Amino acid sequence: MIYALDPGARNRLNTVFMTGMFIGGAAGSAIGSLAWHAAGWLAVCIVGAAMALFSLTVHGAGRWVSRRPVASACCAQEGD
Repeated sequence: MIYALDPGARNRLNTVFMTGMFIGGAAGSAIGSLAWHAAGWLAVCIVGAAMALFSLTVHGAGRWVSRRPVASACCAQEGD
């Protein structure tokens, strides 16, 4: 799908993607460092598991929302 877009749009999407990856990596490193200083490996493992669970939850919610049926305007009128 991305290669079917205008080349300028592909470049912008790649820039947004790489920026998001950098920010996510930096945030994960900072949170991991704080967890290490707070309670060592146990906290780091708990934070990592929590982040993975959060990611899976967001991914699952996105798939659930995309599969919900959408009522058309003609069927959504009251009194039918």
